[in-house]
Amino acid sequence: MFDLDGTLVDNSEYERRNIEMLVEEAVRATGATRDEVMRKVKEYRVFRGTPLWYDWRHFCKFIGAPEDAWMRVHRENVHLLKPMPEALETLRALRSRYGLAVVSDALRKVLDIKLEVTGISRLVDVSVSQEETGAVKPDPSGLLKASEMLGVEPGDCVFVGNMGDDVEAGLRAGMITVFYPTGISGHTMIIEVVETPNVRPHHVIRRLGELPELLGRL
Repeated sequence: MFDLDGTLVDNSEYERRNIEMLVEEAVRATGATRDEVMRKVKEYRVFRGTPLWYDWRHFCKFIGAPEDAWMRVHRENVHLLKPMPEALETLRALRSRYGLAVVSDALRKVLDIKLEVTGISRLVDVSVSQEETGAVKPDPSGLLKASEMLGVEPGDCVFVGNMGDDVEAGLRAGMITVFYPTGISGHTMIIEVVETPNVRPHHVIRRLGELPELLGRL
């Protein structure tokens, strides 16, 4: 079971450009200066830890961009999405032996775009967005939903993620946790996100290619 952004997908440039374009949309729509809109962008940090932190519809409304602008810019910038190194190869190596799931805090439409563009949709059995559970990590609801969909007990699942919230969610779900620190975040224009977990993961990897051997030992 995997987190998506920063774990299987490098979304850093994608999200940065999305925000830049939505700022431009807000400037045109409201007549505010770019600096004024950017102050609203920075204020959006108050929603961190809630589903609204990942809700582009709400972000547009908050900064004054047209409500439908978020989907336009997401589709326009898909060329900036790319799989993380060894992501596709690792998923191919694992799928013959394990059920595979992606659990993301993204909206369903955004999650589907990312899975399809990167080719990951063809390599996993299950995907869960925040809209299926109404919660985001470190709440374990998405992970538990994915294990139910896979037909596997949570205690028999392994969750891989690049943020402290991923590790905490996995532990709260009763899963084996693997921390994969990549330094990648899509929110750096809003806030510097600290990826170091406050809780201890069961395992730490530096490459996704380490996973097949690690899982073989568990």
